[in-house]
Amino acid sequence: MRGKHALSASQHSSTQSAVNPAKSSVKQSNEHAQLPAAQSAAKRPALISRALSRPALAQVRQEVSSQAVFVFLYGIAMQLIGYSLGVIIIALQRFPSQGFSSFEQVASNLSGWAAVELYLVATATAFVFTVIYRRSQIEDPGPYGMFHRSRRPMSLSVVVTCLALALAAQSISRFYDFVVRQTVGGIGTSDFSSFGIVGSPSFSAPMVIYSCLWGPIVEEVVFRGAILQGLKRYGKVFAIVTSSLFFALLHGNISQSFFAFILGIVLGFIGCEYSLVWPIALHIVSNIAATYLPNLLRLSLSAQGLRGQALNQTQLVFWFVMVLLGGLALYCSRRSLQAFCLREPQPPNIYAAWGTPWFIVVVVIQLLLIGWRLLL
Repeated sequence: MRGKHALSASQHSSTQSAVNPAKSSVKQSNEHAQLPAAQSAAKRPALISRALSRPALAQVRQEVSSQAVFVFLYGIAMQLIGYSLGVIIIALQRFPSQGFSSFEQVASNLSGWAAVELYLVATATAFVFTVIYRRSQIEDPGPYGMFHRSRRPMSLSVVVTCLALALAAQSISRFYDFVVRQTVGGIGTSDFSSFGIVGSPSFSAPMVIYSCLWGPIVEEVVFRGAILQGLKRYGKVFAIVTSSLFFALLHGNISQSFFAFILGIVLGFIGCEYSLVWPIALHIVSNIAATYLPNLLRLSLSAQGLRGQALNQTQLVFWFVMVLLGGLALYCSRRSLQAFCLREPQPPNIYAAWGTPWFIVVVVIQLLLIGWRLLL
């Protein structure tokens, strides 16, 4: 399965011709190539609207199914094998002082460094699995290799826009947490200090190292490296949306999944247009902001004498301003985004490739897990 990501030049040419009829027709038609720019732009919508043929769609479905299998196995490697291995290691470390501990005893008594150790072992297991399973894609120096680097220089405006969108997504997630705490949570006075976007049990130094450094590196290698680059040959927009959906579902709860989907769109765009280094860097900065910004905001407002409901309302105003800034950044970038979408036309029926059995299995399993955690 992993060998499919390293296509030969002839296979790649036939794939691009079958999957993206718009680009194929432009290359094959000398008449269209000689049209003036205005006439070419006028004909572009007709090219974009061409649907995939059945053989081409079948090829996309096969790749989506392959990626879904990878996500399924990645989840098993991390959530089943990795966590089990972590619990066993922790139990062995406690054995000299506490004697034998059952799996349930160790799993129910995790705090501080033990929780961080569990996460580190789980993600390290998943990372090793990814390296082995996607070795051919890692070694591929071509445009669909995991570590392919674009020659486009990164600009400060792109970095600022992406950070603004990430903060806006985080802010919307905070609003969701607040509403749930006020209503479903059934607690009279809500405060934002109880919610951590990254889902860490504590803000200790080891947990920060995991959530703000190691975690982003592993996630970017998997989702913007393996999955995004593997799907990119079938269209960048399709690859960004599909990899972001996987990224969101594997976060395991509604608040983080919504935040992760928007963040995945932003990081996916960066990964397609530049290189894997930039999504890793922006993901690290985003997680640092998600970890520290809420607490710093609360401490700053508390130092000014705000308490209780007044403190919460002020924080709501702050997060609302962050959403507005994200919307403003998106509005200012609208022409660049439109140009990107026009450069990367996608057939209208390409998302029918999501109908593969493995894709549906992964989505259903993750939705069930999200629902189960919501009821806990």
